[in-house]
Amino acid sequence: MQALGTTCAELQVLDLSYAALIGDIGLRMVLRCCPRIAELQLAWCDSLSAKGLRYVAEFCRMLEVLNLSRCVLDDDVLLAIANGCRKLASATLVDCPIITHHGVHAFIEAADAKALKKLDLRGTIVEDRSQASRKLSKLIAASRHVHVLSGPI
Repeated sequence: MQALGTTCAELQVLDLSYAALIGDIGLRMVLRCCPRIAELQLAWCDSLSAKGLRYVAEFCRMLEVLNLSRCVLDDDVLLAIANGCRKLASATLVDCPIITHHGVHAFIEAADAKALKKLDLRGTIVEDRSQASRKLSKLIAASRHVHVLSGPI
């Protein structure tokens, strides 16, 4: 991972999906050295912790497309990403069971409404589904810039 980070400073698309051996330190090394990443795919990266995912918020200021499906992602990390990745246009958060509807609301409110166009939450919101659906629908209607793909929430 260190070699990738030091030789690919112009890297814009990085797909590490299903990379079981990448850990927090490896991800940090790559992201720190590749500040131009616009698309980052980390789906099913079981070795990444919430601490490692915070590096996305810290180092990926140019990020437009993010996939964190099946990652250990909590509301705090989700909010940090919304605040750190202001150009984020698409976020795929499929099957992230630790995220709550409160985290999703905070994410949408913190994200740049002009940039965020797609938010895929299929299988993610596990709390009071009827309450989450009503609140999320109101928030989305108010922003007019978010398209949510979701299963029954």
